[in-house]
Amino acid sequence: MVETSSIAALLKRLDAVTTKLEDQAMASASAADVSSSLTGSGGGAGGPRPSQSLSVPPGGGNGGSSGGLSLGGSPSISGVSTTSTVPVIEGYEELMNGPLKVLMELSHAIGGLVEEQAGHVSKLLAAQREMIMIAASSHKPPMTSEVFRLLLEPTQQELTQILEIREKNRSNAHAPHLSTLAEGIRCFGWVTIESKPGTYIGHVKDTAQTHASKVIAGWQDKDENHVHWAHAFIQLLTELQAYVRKYHPAGLVWNPKEHFENNNDVVLENAELGQSVFVFSCQNSTIQIKTKVTNVVMDSCAKTGLCVESLVTSLDVINSKSVQLQILGTAPTVSLDKVESCMVYLSRECMDTTGILTTKCSGVNVLTPAPVPEQASEGTASAAAAEAVEPNNNNNNNNNEYVERLVPEQLFTRMVDGKLVTSIVELSS
Repeated sequence: MVETSSIAALLKRLDAVTTKLEDQAMASASAADVSSSLTGSGGGAGGPRPSQSLSVPPGGGNGGSSGGLSLGGSPSISGVSTTSTVPVIEGYEELMNGPLKVLMELSHAIGGLVEEQAGHVSKLLAAQREMIMIAASSHKPPMTSEVFRLLLEPTQQELTQILEIREKNRSNAHAPHLSTLAEGIRCFGWVTIESKPGTYIGHVKDTAQTHASKVIAGWQDKDENHVHWAHAFIQLLTELQAYVRKYHPAGLVWNPKEHFENNNDVVLENAELGQSVFVFSCQNSTIQIKTKVTNVVMDSCAKTGLCVESLVTSLDVINSKSVQLQILGTAPTVSLDKVESCMVYLSRECMDTTGILTTKCSGVNVLTPAPVPEQASEGTASAAAAEAVEPNNNNNNNNNEYVERLVPEQLFTRMVDGKLVTSIVELSS
């Protein structure tokens, strides 16, 4: 098995020679061949396509690669830690600590070839976790590159073992179990799918369900462990699909990280729809993301402004203070966790669609565009008199006046008919 540190080192060097690698065609082992093995298809929806870098103005970083998706200080990628606070990694670890753990316990109870095959499933998930971790802190290599092939190799090795156990034991009493795992494990080939990998997982899961149903029918009157085992594996695939749809809706996300301080001219212009942007430990800076991306995570920043175009999932801000956020287009969710003093500028399109979730926050203000003259009525005198705040100069609203509203911080809880009832404490201005 290829060492993770070796792959990470290759990826680090790749940043310096991306253009050269993109021109190379790997004749010995292309990503399309690996993709075909993983997915049972011809190499993923849309086929391989080269990576696209982002343009960052000169002096926009601290000497790191200019082709990046993420911003902020980060640990070295030469090794993989056992725990992570990055949401995309935490989500995958929940998959391993939840449904996978249940599957392994039930596989142990059944024993034999089922336990042996399930052991390779566990190793495959561990290998894929490392791949996701590397991707979360690395520039995306071309899918036809040797680096990408090496990243897939540990997963491919476990997949081969899972398939071989099924092929060599088709007459075994537990053949339906072995087929269930062999068919369903192809779901983990989602990392090679660049368009709607969640949909791909759904199709493969349906095939696995057919075999799982045979296990249930054959054992429901004999041993319930087998029935629970079948349900556990399908649950693993179901939660994998939910994870991928949340964090990788348009394919595996790749993100190098840079740090910005005292820089108000950071502009990311060419991010792809399937990519995420991570902003880490930035101070006294302003960052603009001019294309629609999957999501943006801002962590441990201070006195920083962030202006985004549109997001597929969410804008997440963690452990930050004195930050200003602006959404020019649309975003389903803004999530604030342990944030002090934050101003959130919403576009007119966001007003009826964006939800704001706050946890352990203080001083959060939401600013929305003031009604345009033809929308105003005689009964809106109080709204017109509210404080209007000048938004980011890059907003695309014709009306530059915003109405500011404070997100409630105080809650009042009391017992009503034996139940806790909580209401917001309204503060008079």
